[in-house]
Amino acid sequence: MREYLNIVQDVLDNGVLKPNRTGIDTVTGFSYNFRHDLSNGFPILTTKKMDGPLWHSVVTELLWFLSGENHIRNFREKSKIWDAWADENGDLETSYGFYWRNFPHAWKGEMRSREWAASSDRLIHIDRYATDECGHFDQVAWIIEQLKTNPNSRRLVCSAWEPYNAHKSKLPPCHFAWVVNVQDGKLNLQWVQRSCDLFLGVPFNIASYALLCHIIAHEVGLPVGTLAGLFIDTHVYQVGEDDPSEFSGHPKIEYDHTRLLKEQLKRDPYPLPHIKIANKSMNDLQFEDFELIGYKSHPRLKARVAI
Repeated sequence: MREYLNIVQDVLDNGVLKPNRTGIDTVTGFSYNFRHDLSNGFPILTTKKMDGPLWHSVVTELLWFLSGENHIRNFREKSKIWDAWADENGDLETSYGFYWRNFPHAWKGEMRSREWAASSDRLIHIDRYATDECGHFDQVAWIIEQLKTNPNSRRLVCSAWEPYNAHKSKLPPCHFAWVVNVQDGKLNLQWVQRSCDLFLGVPFNIASYALLCHIIAHEVGLPVGTLAGLFIDTHVYQVGEDDPSEFSGHPKIEYDHTRLLKEQLKRDPYPLPHIKIANKSMNDLQFEDFELIGYKSHPRLKARVAI
């Protein structure tokens, strides 16, 4: 997938060294546009192996997001990728799917002063997309309905960024918003990502949002079009090859991603596979309902994630 490799090359060539909260420095570039025509294949990397357990995590995480849960008690039975950010009960301060399906909204859609809120009867306008009387809104259900009844809308936005939650969360949303848009009868999707781990996170995010576009298109009966992403702080974790120190109980060199991305740049991508989804409603889909057809890749590359 050359679109991804071109971004990797530019960050490695032109990025600047930047410290961050994890304690592992990064080489960082600002604002990259990713764009892929989904008719040319499903955008899962072939320059490193991403089927098997990693593909399982991509699918099960997205289905978990779509469930709207704000805990990992069910998800951790399928994958451990969120364990480091949950509390001892499996609850998350930030859960993408919770905000996708239960975003808090203002009373009657109006912004009011704190004094008004304290003195009012707090009457809430409830419609069929509000999940309860506390002012939670199901963004995904509304987008699905609009695609069926008003496909030319330019307002089909889903946000996971709630400012106070992001302020206090251990890990605020990295990919914090996505938008779908119909052009020439095809469903297009763009997401926006504030923090982009180019080796580990971004390939996962590309596959996940491609899958989301396919799922929504399948649900509303549209062919897929373009997948696009905006990567803001786009970074590669870097550790000097001669650094003998440890980090979080492991050799620090295991957190270096630069050498692994340079290895990928030497590999020629294979043709992309295609995705097949069972003929089921979105809310009934399970991992077994997705099939990658014709996937071939180079060997797996492993590195640790800086938490």
